[in-house]
Amino acid sequence: VLGLKEKEGIADDIDAAGIGNIMHRVMEILYKPFVGKDGLRYDYLENRLGMALDEAFKEMVGETGGGEQYLLKKMMFKQMKSYLAWERGHSNDTRRVVSVEETYVSDISRRDAETLRLKGKLDRIDCHDGVYEIIDYKSGKNIDAHAFKCFDRVLVDREEMRKVITSLQLPCYVLLYHEANPDIPINKINSKVRSLQACEEKMLFRDKDNIDREIFLKDIFLPTLMNLINEIIDPCIPFAADGDEKACRYCVFHVLCRK
Repeated sequence: VLGLKEKEGIADDIDAAGIGNIMHRVMEILYKPFVGKDGLRYDYLENRLGMALDEAFKEMVGETGGGEQYLLKKMMFKQMKSYLAWERGHSNDTRRVVSVEETYVSDISRRDAETLRLKGKLDRIDCHDGVYEIIDYKSGKNIDAHAFKCFDRVLVDREEMRKVITSLQLPCYVLLYHEANPDIPINKINSKVRSLQACEEKMLFRDKDNIDREIFLKDIFLPTLMNLINEIIDPCIPFAADGDEKACRYCVFHVLCRK
């Protein structure tokens, strides 16, 4: 709300966030040449992986230093090579990369007619068989914490939201992309979270769930999101940290909060 930012640099002792930033940059370097082209050449991606990792490390860390950084780089190379092999086995020849690391913006109106701006950077968007898939990379193993299950009613209370919603990213990404591309039917847009480490993914909308995506996103999810935003920016509601103390230890604002 205050526009506070996370630290931009990566310390010599690279933390989990730093590893994630490097891996995201590697994926951007690898896939950007394929934007707008049909098909992915996985032999090219695998052969260029080492160079992309070197480039990302040099940009974000500097020259590879001591033994720990050297081993970390080797570990990341092995991990991402396994991921590329997994993706090759789960891809098809009709897949086309639409965009990589593009930022999308959408303005939404509140009850008092004030306009709020939602913004998100989408890691990658693919299109195959007329369906647009927004891919959100995660460097960790646990993608359940970032997955999303649809619900059947508008949620009002924060505690109720915490029980039902684990992450807001995937549906927000679909709304952002549809707002920027209104000519694409919303039932032709999907999003998924994908673990680069565990080599698995979870889709927002699955065919077997038989959910009307437009009704869910616009009539159920968006009002729920607005209820949450209205609470966050309401000066009459005191701030309370979300999550348990274990989660709070990893918050980038723990110095300000001092919970």
